[in-house]
Amino acid sequence: MPEKHPAQMTTELEKLPTHHLVTIKEAVMIQQYYCKEKLDADQRPQIIIALLSKIRCYYHYLFPIFARHNTSLLGYPPKCVPATLLSAVTALGWVFETKDRHATGHSTPKIDSWQDYEPISLQKDSGKTIMKFKRKFETCDFEDIRVADDIPMHDINSMGARSVFLLNTFEKVPKLPVDAKSFDFKMNKTAVPVNRTTYMYRVFEFPDLLGRHDIVQIDPIVQAGNEGVVHHMILYECRDNFPQIHVDFEGTTNSPEMPPPVLQCIGLSIITAWAIGGQSFYYPEHVGLSFEGHPKFAVMEMHYDNPENKAGIIDSSGLRFHYTSQLRQYQASILSVGWAVDPLMIIPPDQANWTTEGYCIKGCTEEGLQGSPLESGAIRIFAIVHMHLSPSRHIHPTCQEWCRTSRGYQRRQLRFQLSGSSGSKTGGDSFAGRLADNSLQGGPATGDEMCLSFHYYYPKANLTQCWSSQKPAVDKFYSNHGGSTQFLPSWFSFFPIHLPADLPTYLFSCLPSWLITQVPPNPNDWTEELVSELWDSYQDTQDIYVYCSGHNSIPLSGLRHTLQKKTVISSPLKREMQKITKVSACCLLIFVCLAKSSIIDLTSGHSFFAALDESQKVKLFWNVDTAKKEIYFTVEAQTTGWVGFGISTGQGKMQGADIVIGWVKDGETYFKDRHATGHSTPKIDSQQDYVLIALQEESGKTVMKFKRKFETCDTDDNSIKEGTTKVIYAMHPKDPESEDNIPMHTIRGARSVFLLNAIKDVPKLPADAKTFAFLMNKTQLPPKRTTYYYRVFQFPTLPGRRDVIRIEPVIQEGNEGIVHHILLYQCDHNNFPSSNLSYEGVGNSPDMPPAVKSCTGPSTIAAWAIGGETFYFPEHVGFSIGTNDSPKIVVMEMHYDNPLQKTGILDSSGLRFHYTSQRREYQAGILTVGWLVSRSMIIPPHQESWETQGYCVEDCTKEGMKGSSLSGGGIKIFASALHTHLAGHAAYTKHVRDGVELPEIIRDDNYDFNFQEFQIPAEETTVMPGDTLITGCKYHTKDHPKSGGLGTNEEMCLSFHYYYPKINLSNCLSCQCSAVENWYQSHYSQHPAKNNSLWNDKWTPGLRDSYRDTNAINAHCSGVDGKDLPGLGWKVVDKPKIDIPLKPEPVCQGVPSSSPNKLASYSLGLVTILFAVLLSCMY
Repeated sequence: MPEKHPAQMTTELEKLPTHHLVTIKEAVMIQQYYCKEKLDADQRPQIIIALLSKIRCYYHYLFPIFARHNTSLLGYPPKCVPATLLSAVTALGWVFETKDRHATGHSTPKIDSWQDYEPISLQKDSGKTIMKFKRKFETCDFEDIRVADDIPMHDINSMGARSVFLLNTFEKVPKLPVDAKSFDFKMNKTAVPVNRTTYMYRVFEFPDLLGRHDIVQIDPIVQAGNEGVVHHMILYECRDNFPQIHVDFEGTTNSPEMPPPVLQCIGLSIITAWAIGGQSFYYPEHVGLSFEGHPKFAVMEMHYDNPENKAGIIDSSGLRFHYTSQLRQYQASILSVGWAVDPLMIIPPDQANWTTEGYCIKGCTEEGLQGSPLESGAIRIFAIVHMHLSPSRHIHPTCQEWCRTSRGYQRRQLRFQLSGSSGSKTGGDSFAGRLADNSLQGGPATGDEMCLSFHYYYPKANLTQCWSSQKPAVDKFYSNHGGSTQFLPSWFSFFPIHLPADLPTYLFSCLPSWLITQVPPNPNDWTEELVSELWDSYQDTQDIYVYCSGHNSIPLSGLRHTLQKKTVISSPLKREMQKITKVSACCLLIFVCLAKSSIIDLTSGHSFFAALDESQKVKLFWNVDTAKKEIYFTVEAQTTGWVGFGISTGQGKMQGADIVIGWVKDGETYFKDRHATGHSTPKIDSQQDYVLIALQEESGKTVMKFKRKFETCDTDDNSIKEGTTKVIYAMHPKDPESEDNIPMHTIRGARSVFLLNAIKDVPKLPADAKTFAFLMNKTQLPPKRTTYYYRVFQFPTLPGRRDVIRIEPVIQEGNEGIVHHILLYQCDHNNFPSSNLSYEGVGNSPDMPPAVKSCTGPSTIAAWAIGGETFYFPEHVGFSIGTNDSPKIVVMEMHYDNPLQKTGILDSSGLRFHYTSQRREYQAGILTVGWLVSRSMIIPPHQESWETQGYCVEDCTKEGMKGSSLSGGGIKIFASALHTHLAGHAAYTKHVRDGVELPEIIRDDNYDFNFQEFQIPAEETTVMPGDTLITGCKYHTKDHPKSGGLGTNEEMCLSFHYYYPKINLSNCLSCQCSAVENWYQSHYSQHPAKNNSLWNDKWTPGLRDSYRDTNAINAHCSGVDGKDLPGLGWKVVDKPKIDIPLKPEPVCQGVPSSSPNKLASYSLGLVTILFAVLLSCMY
């Protein structure tokens, strides 16, 4: 046939015999013509039907042209894409006859005119019939179906079906290496709820191995009998600062005991994935999933699908990981691409071929694939696909051919590896084969829908999630047909709107009514016009929101919920965009800026978090604005009644506390700044210093967002200072009758936090980071209040210098209240006997070797105390190991506090060290300052605030800081912690230079024995040679005196300071031994105690005077090797004096108080501006 216009070709084709084969060139011309040109009504299917009966080889290309005129498609076309026939191809055989057939209905399949299946053998043996035959992928017979990536193969005898990959299976299962080992992540006899959909989560810890290992095979372990219930498993990576205490946690996302750190792992960086129908997954021989101290923790998501709501299902399914020390050439990772799981993905009912698309835009791949070692910065991928019930085909245009799947979800092993370079466009997941009658939304439930693809790729890059959402398209659709409150909350859970902190809440009332009306609630309300309009909105709106994140779930720069343009892959039919009116656009703009308080995720966008109670019914989120000296709080409580939050006077008590109480009743918010004078309803302050930002009640929770100044200059308020703040909370399930009639709380409590000195930005571990741990070995604790236990450790042998950059406490579960502190002391490895390397035992026991005993105390290299978290060194500082002068042998001191004297306690707590070969600029050291632990420190009974001081004298800093590498000498302190025992209620470290007091290094006026954490100052402190440091402590005692000592009931006054660069100064201590001696001679011996009492009150004034007036002190300073500095082992020196005290900064002089009138004026001004914007939109 000569080349002609396709319109003319169609007429000639009608005259051709049924099985005439046109050339490929001619067929493509016809296909392209009818895909690109719009057909008028008079050109309807008659022409196409004629073509379908003539052109066999391209039947499956021309079929969509006919389908687009089907009235069931509501007049709008799907994209002109390949489609499978709506019939099945069968091959029936029995001994000795085989025929190629096709099925036209539920009757005997008809024999094909063309026999394209070629029989090889057919036999019957032992009750079985075996057919062996072959056929082409593409037979060009319109009665056959093209063999594609994934088609259902029917077992005729059993009348069943199964989905398989005919072309993309593993041709050869790789053999496991000889040294391969395995570990399992499995659920622990989980009781599956009587629900259709359950998402269950469990926390796991990767095995602690020496050096990198590569996972090469992952097996699903599906418990027998639960094969149809376990729908999918996804393993999510947790951030590096994940608390180990949550390991083995198991629960659902909506369970009240779900820890926030676990919740933060879910849905972000994916380590691996499996779904129903999947088998074992084998990595290519040059690729492995590496773990080497990172990831350390993971959360496994189990999606249980229980459609029959069966009871009594117990499950222990999971994944088995096979790993080897034979390292692969490339490290693997997973990239998730598609539409963010949210209700904005709407699929109307009764759709034969509804398509959705999720995009991984150019900006994400450009940013995320930087640094790839492959040519042109590319990655190579292999993928699994994932949807829910409705789709029967999944199309992803990354593939060179169309990639299809059914509900089997098996991982695809590609015969070729797909390359995606930095800057490539990816997207276009498609649905096909609607099964349901009802409209669907995106969501995690089985009855909801998803459009995601998970791609295994190598080499590992900083890109794990690349999602989008067509929120602007849905906004446009709803603006014409009504918004829905059932959708809006989820918009903001994935795309949170950060409100201006000063925004008055009553401005939310300006929202237009169409934003809070309902969409059609049932399938009967979906008209053809409505479906067509939704389709047009999705197709024509070019704006999308994108979200891209790298490893550790950290969003890529500028790609967190940002507005971008859609990446268009193919669009056969262009439609003119329907414009939103100017007024609607302005109202939408104001809505996005202001939102409505009841639909905003108020807990997002905070730098700090603390669960205020163990069950996490009350949560605190906050941000700090140091420039404005303001703090922004969000309190979330599981109640629909009133919620209270307060700053206590330091002891966590209600009396004297600065309190806010709020609730929502009948749509109105109530919020007041109050103060407590006793155990009664807190009184409303005359000066309202807490500014409400938002207050909402939703899903059984009440959330308050508000702010206040550090210092309000209100006598009814408590100042927010650096150091420990004891916050209190309370709540009640019912709303008060009035602001003066508040029912007594049903739940209350207190918790210590650092509001101003917590670690804000957690540094990311380098890619080469490794770990080792020093842990006790099932140490049995004696039934005593205080036990000091010691164990010797050796640092790992390394090929050169490595820098420790993170020190993590490892506290055995159940012993959190018993392990009081951990100290690590450096030993003199040159003179340490090898026979003592395995020693462990109780302090001061007769069998403690002298070499071990000599280590304890002189040189501290790491410290942790109860309440502390993981410690992160700054990015320019590390603690060096592996060098000639670095620690080789250490002794770990464990202070166990067992107040109930329990028996049978076993402990394996300790410290975990993360180190890297990437050298930091400076080496860190730790300096201990304070009163030498001894009986010379005496605290009388009945004291409200007895103060002691320990000194690091100028002679010590002069000698110890020699050789500093800093310009000008000295050291810089970047973190500090204070340490006393039970009687201590405040502590500080002062800094003095030439008699002039400089700003304090650390202060804590509300010291908490159970919360001893390193404070991170806003600025580092430079300490110069000749400077003096003074650590002071204040004690509150009752009926008994206290003395210095190691016991929990004895006392200490110490501070620990991390600094750089490392110098030869570790301990800088003192004692007022002469003062005690003078007091003993003048008071103690002359006024003995009576009636077997431990104290005579006449001793107290003399002891205070002796400490104050005795000028001589004993200074003790030692270097990093534990040896005394020259002449400073026990030197008597004059007590340092402060000639010019530090003047306190005036905070309340000339500061105007908050004024309701000013706030009202501000609010009125903002309303005026918004009203002006609306007017400009309307005219």
